[in-house]
Amino acid sequence: MNTIIQTKNLEKTYGMGDIQVKALGGVDLRINEGEFVAVMGPSGSGKSTLMNILGCLDRPSSGQYFLAGEDVSGLDKVQLASIRNRRIGFIFQSFNLLPRTSALRNVMLPLVYKRENQLSPAQREEQAMAALESVGLADRAHHEPNELSGGQRQRVAIARALVNEPDLILADEPTANLDSHHGHEIMRLLGRIAKEENRGVIIVSHDQRIKDVADRILWLEDGQFKNIIDMALDPVCGMSVARDSAPAQAAYEGQVFYFCANGCRDEFLARPGKFFKKTGPDK
Repeated sequence: MNTIIQTKNLEKTYGMGDIQVKALGGVDLRINEGEFVAVMGPSGSGKSTLMNILGCLDRPSSGQYFLAGEDVSGLDKVQLASIRNRRIGFIFQSFNLLPRTSALRNVMLPLVYKRENQLSPAQREEQAMAALESVGLADRAHHEPNELSGGQRQRVAIARALVNEPDLILADEPTANLDSHHGHEIMRLLGRIAKEENRGVIIVSHDQRIKDVADRILWLEDGQFKNIIDMALDPVCGMSVARDSAPAQAAYEGQVFYFCANGCRDEFLARPGKFFKKTGPDK
């Protein structure tokens, strides 16, 4: 199985002089073909910074990033743009579809801007239609976004990400604007794409349901990956927190509960019966 992504001691620091903020602190990561990996973590943990680097939208301050075997760490902006166009497909939370343009034309856009191996208009349309068919939307190809449901719009966005046949798909909160049914459909679709098309798929999400379909869950906090085994679920708000650095904890009925903040702990202690489940937290 070939490696799609490998990072070695990846670091990103913002600022100059005495005022510096380290957004990533020595990230090591390997993702293979066919893997569906979810990156989770609290706000400010470095998820956006990591995705920008993996998506060749930014460069690391130090360390190495290999994409499909090519070291892209030190490439300039023009070279990174070429890599993005050839090797990476992006899926956004808000779909980012052109409003008065058909689904087919939206999917064709990356092919229009393709610099290498340019296709004829007929070939672009054929390839875009094949991408729509792969996500089950061939029958909606000539509908505009306002004629589609939220789930269908996200499927169009996925088809657009696939149309250039990239090695890597990066999805940023792709289910955030969808209801639970369509959100779960999109997650299953991304998992199928990873397996059947042998692509690497990375999704950044706060949606806990991703744990049901992803091959791996990576927890990013303070710019570093933490072992998901060392995480606990805040029984009040449902957020995952690191046991060794949780802002608050409390014991109840012989079990230890971990909280993202003192407010959640206080709410729990005020009405523990509302949140307590014997099968939930670890002793």
